[in-house]
Formats: sequence, C-alpha cells, structure tokens
Amino acid sequence: MGLARRDRRAGSGGPLRSGARRAALGILAAFLSIAGTIWAAGVVGAVAPPPAPVGNVTPALDTVPSGTVGVAASSTPVEGRVAVIVQNSSTSAVRNVRVTSVASRPDGGLAAKAVTNDLLPSALPPGAIALGLLEFRAAASLPGTSLTFTVRSRRAASDDAPTALQVGSLVLSPPLTGDDAQTLTMKLGNPGSRTIGGPLLVRVTCFGESARPTDATDTTVRRSSLKRGATVTAVVKLHDLCPSYLVAARGASVR
Repeated sequence: MGLARRDRRAGSGGPLRSGARRAALGILAAFLSIAGTIWAAGVVGAVAPPPAPVGNVTPALDTVPSGTVGVAASSTPVEGRVAVIVQNSSTSAVRNVRVTSVASRPDGGLAAKAVTNDLLPSALPPGAIALGLLEFRAAASLPGTSLTFTVRSRRAASDDAPTALQVGSLVLSPPLTGDDAQTLTMKLGNPGSRTIGGPLLVRVTCFGESARPTDATDTTVRRSSLKRGATVTAVVKLHDLCPSYLVAARGASVR
C-alpha cells in the first residue's frame, strides 16, 4: 500500500511537472522567436555607411586636427583643377561638406577662389575620406600662387549617402596614343534599397609616386536610373597617365 501510495504521488506529480516544463519551454521559445525577429528587423533596417573610394593606392595624408573636418591632401593646379581629399577627424558623421580654396599671390593679394560641395561620398563617418574637385575659372592666374582651404560641414544623424554607388571590377588600360592617355573601366552598382536616379557621376583621382593626388577627372554616365542591385559599366577617359588612383561615384537622386 505504501508503495502504491508513492506510485500514485509520483504519477500525479509527473504530468504536472512535465506540463509545467513544456509551458516554460514554450514561453522561452516564444521569447527567443520574438527577440530574433526584433534583432533581424534591426539588422535589416540598419543603415550601412556609404561605399568608400576604391582603387590601388593608399593615399599619403596630412594630419587633420582631431575633432575637425579638413583637407588632408591636395594637388597642384592642372588647367584650373585642384584635386582634394577631405577627411573627417571628428567623432561624429558629417554631411553637407563644403570646401573653399583661395589662391593668393606672393604679395598676399587674392588671385582666385573656388568652392565645391560635391564630395564623393557625400557623407563621412568618423575617420573616412572623400574625393573632391575644385575648379578655378581664372586658371591663368594660378601659377605662382599658394592655396589655402576652408572646410565647413554639418553633423549628421546618420552616415548614409543614399545616392552613393558601389565601384568595382576596375581595369586600367595600357598607355594609349591620341587625346586619351589611358582609360579606366569599371562596374557601378546600386547597393541601396531604392532606385537611384541618373545621370551618374564618376570621379577618378590620380596619384603620383609619393601617393599624393596629382589630378582628378569627372565623368558623367548618361543613365536614367539604376535599380536596387543593378550594375552598369562605365569608362573614364584620362588625359594623363594614372597608374595609381581612387574612384568614387554617385547618382543624382533616389526614388
């Protein structure tokens, strides 16, 4: 009888404990499922930083003071063009970057001025660089002048650049004869979740043996749009030899 009573107590407690265990496991599974869904949504909804300039050189950069955004390298003027590399040395992402350059004569007088707010990419996470191109209209007045730069930017809530394009499959041609010294062929891709409207802009910054910029070339790709995940081939014609380079590209808008 005693044994029977113990069997009954064990038998009556077993299903209760098993049921409680199953309920607890069910609650845990539901919690993990919900947590996983929230985590996945966060990953999918997370904004990736814009594609960085790509190429075959690590540029030699001047030190930009901590906490600022400034010109880390620049070329000498070439037919009025000055290539610049801007670096974000602050701890926050920035956008709306505006670069002003003043060319001064030896006597201190102003010879020319150029401004650009079209940097590639247009948003910079901390530590990132962007390619810029200043164009002086009074190119004939630049020889013998010295250049100074002023950079203004705005702190950004995020470092996304919706119109930025992915650049890859870079192929530099051998030296050519004629007006073009070389060509640089590449694939441009839309890495975002929205259609990017055209035209598309490609900027190639060339570098010398010292890994300092020597010139920059902008090329427009006449394409009305680039859908999510789509790619297009672009060819940039270079007027001078460009053995070392960085490339960045963007569209005109997002849809």
